[in-house]
Amino acid sequence: MKTLIRLTMAFVLFSLASLTAQADSYSDAIGTFRNAGESATFFDKSVGYAVFPTIGKGGIGIGGAFGEGKVYRDGVAIGTSDMTQVTIGFQLGGQAFSQIIFFENENALINFIDYHPKTPVQDGINNFIAWYLEHMHKETP
Repeated sequence: MKTLIRLTMAFVLFSLASLTAQADSYSDAIGTFRNAGESATFFDKSVGYAVFPTIGKGGIGIGGAFGEGKVYRDGVAIGTSDMTQVTIGFQLGGQAFSQIIFFENENALINFIDYHPKTPVQDGINNFIAWYLEHMHKETP
């Protein structure tokens, strides 16, 4: 069991270390999303976005994911963010993908900035999305 855990952690660390070798990955990712059909319309409708050019994910039974991103407001970078995830369960392999989160209004952007730095269970996007869906879509009395 210790060997499996060590191999898993080595695989995850090796996968994550390879993510830092991209030159201007933010501009490339933003360009890709701008030209990706439906997501292009969100650039004009949103006050900002958080873009994660490469999120690496992998595991063998125990896995993890990590990605670094930048937060933009009106097309200008205003900060950084990261996505971290740990998973346990049936899994084998790895993947890399890009992710973008659009902020429909100023409130959503401010809530992301205020909420995102540290979460109690997992420092990452998954908890933010769950929190956002729970709190931002409620009707106010």
